[in-house]
Parts: sequence; C-alpha cells; structure tokens
Amino acid sequence: MPATASEQLDTFESSVRAGLDDFMALRGAIFISGFSRFEGTPTLLSPRGDTIPGLFWFICRYSLPHVHLEIGFGDRESLVEATLVYPKHGLKHHPGIIAEAAGRNEGGLSGSNFVIEIPFMRKTVSELTSRLKAQWDVFELPSEEILDRAQQILGRRMIFALEEQRRRDRKRDTIQASVAFHSGDYSKARRLLSPYEEDEEFTAAYRKMLTLAKKKGEQVAS
Repeated sequence: MPATASEQLDTFESSVRAGLDDFMALRGAIFISGFSRFEGTPTLLSPRGDTIPGLFWFICRYSLPHVHLEIGFGDRESLVEATLVYPKHGLKHHPGIIAEAAGRNEGGLSGSNFVIEIPFMRKTVSELTSRLKAQWDVFELPSEEILDRAQQILGRRMIFALEEQRRRDRKRDTIQASVAFHSGDYSKARRLLSPYEEDEEFTAAYRKMLTLAKKKGEQVAS
C-alpha cells in the first residue's frame, strides 16, 4: 500500500539527512528544508507545517559559499531529484550535467520517479546521496571551463527536446490533416500542414497533400 504524503516526506528528509548530514557538516554546510515557493535562486522555501500543499516540491538544501545542493521530492510523478545551484553564476544544473562536463558521468545521479513506497524511497535517496558524495569534489567548485561545457550540454539537450517535441507535433498534425483532407475539410488540412512546410522531414506525400488542399480550398472559396 502506498505511503501517505506525510510518511513519504518524513522518510525523504530523514533519508537525505542520514546520507548527507555528517558529510556536509564537515564542510561547514548549513541545512534547511521546506516547500519550494518557485521563486529565486536558490529557491525560496516555506517551512513545513501541519498542512501539506496539494501540489508540492519539497527541498532539502545544504548551503555552502559557492554552491547549494538541493535534493527535492515532488508529488507530481513522486520524483526524487538533485539540483546544484551556483548563485555567483546564476546557474542551476542537474549534477549529471556537471559530471558529464567534467568527464566523470559514472551514473547514479538521476534519482527516480514514482517513489511511492517507503523502502524504495530509502533506497533511492541512499543511492543518490552516495553518488553525490563520491563526486563532490567536482560539484562543489567546478571550474569556469566545466560550467561552460555544462551550459553547452544543456543547450544541446534543450535543442534536442524541442526537435523531439516538433517531431511529435508533426506526426500528430499530419495524421489529423490526412483525416481532414479525405473528409473534404481542406482548410483544416491546410492549417495543420502549413507550419511544417519547410521541415526537412516533411514528406513528399504531405507536400502534395498540402498543395492540393490549398488548390481545393481556393476553388471552394471562388
């Protein structure tokens, strides 16, 4: 049976602190936890009270002069994930990107989603905190070169994500356009196909369909 949100949060915070408190205390880190207010860098936090928000992102944060390590848990997809915040640079990065930029992406930094059961929460947080400690020398004070590479990696991933989203949109819209065209709704087919006319992946068959939809639409209008 899935744990309650309160039990999940209790286990999440206690597991984070069990994994990191001693390690971070040796480095002079300050700990704080709370619900994200989705403002600021690092994010402003509201203390946990008796009431749990309906949609939340709960953060355990360790603050050092050059970096804030945030480990968050959210009820959307029950996600456990770490973030590194570099306030001097105004940057936030997933630790996997920093590790990749440093040539040391050995895995184990992704956290997990659908962390619902208490044993899985403990396991997920334990593995994540262990991998963070193993590469902390890279995370705490990365060089300007590493941060620059991390930005480049993030940029490439964002471009890939946009291209992938366009591919999905194009696939959906061309299917709907084909249905509309064969139903005689040429204006709808034209509207759905036109945004992709310049795409390299826009097939000859759909180019022909768009041309015919435009022609037939003009005939109907006249």
